[in-house]
Amino acid sequence: AEEIARELSGALADEWSGVVGGVHLLDQIFGPGHGLLDTQREDGPGAAPAGGFGVRDGIWAHSGWAPLPDLQAQISAMAELRDLLSTLGRRPTSEDADAVRRFAPRRERADGAPGARPDPSLRDAVDGLTRSGNLAEMLPSEACLLRGRSAALRRLFLARMVEGKLLSYESTGWADVPSVPRTRPRHRERMPSAPGGPLIICLDTSWSMTGTRERLSKAVTLACVSAAHAQRRSCRVVAFSTARGVVEAGELTPDRAGVERLLDFLAHSFGGGTDVTGALQYAMALGEDAMDAAD
Repeated sequence: AEEIARELSGALADEWSGVVGGVHLLDQIFGPGHGLLDTQREDGPGAAPAGGFGVRDGIWAHSGWAPLPDLQAQISAMAELRDLLSTLGRRPTSEDADAVRRFAPRRERADGAPGARPDPSLRDAVDGLTRSGNLAEMLPSEACLLRGRSAALRRLFLARMVEGKLLSYESTGWADVPSVPRTRPRHRERMPSAPGGPLIICLDTSWSMTGTRERLSKAVTLACVSAAHAQRRSCRVVAFSTARGVVEAGELTPDRAGVERLLDFLAHSFGGGTDVTGALQYAMALGEDAMDAAD
């Protein structure tokens, strides 16, 4: 009986150790609510694609899991890195805004990050001049029409008020609502902004980065991914060695494709020459779309 129990416990440990360890690491990176373990999924050649990983999914045996515990330990000692990440990128927001800049127009979406949208009910600042019938916001020059005894000027004032054509201050306000930037926008809109926007990581994977530098760079990348997810920011990695060896690892998101990209990157060994020009040109091209406010 004891031998059977040992065999059963060994088989159970062999089956679940990789799953439990992998899920624990995902919890540390993306938080406990990532939902990447799908216990109802049937894995196999004929299995339909799904958003998570099944218990018998080959992903749990990926070599990219191996360096994660050491990288997590390095991240925990990088308080300065966390402070730096909070200042990178720009995002449209009405909270703690310190500047106004142009962003792609946004559309509301429940799972999007909080983003600034005009709110007509708020009157936080004067944005310019407009025409209205609001006596509280009209210019003093319009009130001058009432000072004289001229009945014609008084009628002109009343006509402008009824028609909503009094020259007035244009007051605007912004509120943060869950939204995402529109793709391929035809124009940019001026919005209040604050630090904490998208991240583009240009990572040198040449031979000179092997050893300690490689481990440190992977730890920094992992910290960026974790911070970006917690704050619902976009994060992309552009790995390069030479101008022809520029490879975008893609956006590292808390889904099946994003985790596979992250593990492939962590399992990759660095090597080759160095040419930063191609990587910077590629990153600049990424910044022309939804990543236009990235650092």
